[in-house]
Amino acid sequence: MNTQKLFNKTLLVNTLKVTATLFTLLSSLYFSTASADTQCKTITKQIWAISLSCRGWSSPCYATSSGGYSSRNGAKTFDSIDSAQRFIRQLSKSIQRMNPQVTQFASEQHTPCTEDE
Repeated sequence: MNTQKLFNKTLLVNTLKVTATLFTLLSSLYFSTASADTQCKTITKQIWAISLSCRGWSSPCYATSSGGYSSRNGAKTFDSIDSAQRFIRQLSKSIQRMNPQVTQFASEQHTPCTEDE
């Protein structure tokens, strides 16, 4: 094999090695940057309800959307204090006598991890 052909072959092999190394380096750099853009957030949403003083109940009772009262699971909930207070004004007189109070619940909601694009 003459010197020029050997030189060209060596140059080609070395170029391929450098290209493969650069590709590997850039790929790892891209994936580490992409994973750095991943965001996980925990959102805490405030929820409000109307607590009542229910005689004979061992646990608190709450106003329902139908105008009655129930346990916490049946409570009518609100996204703001203002809407809860408006609802109190609409309650029947018998429920009004049960000392309605706006009560805050903290409902924690987790959002999945997302990637910024």
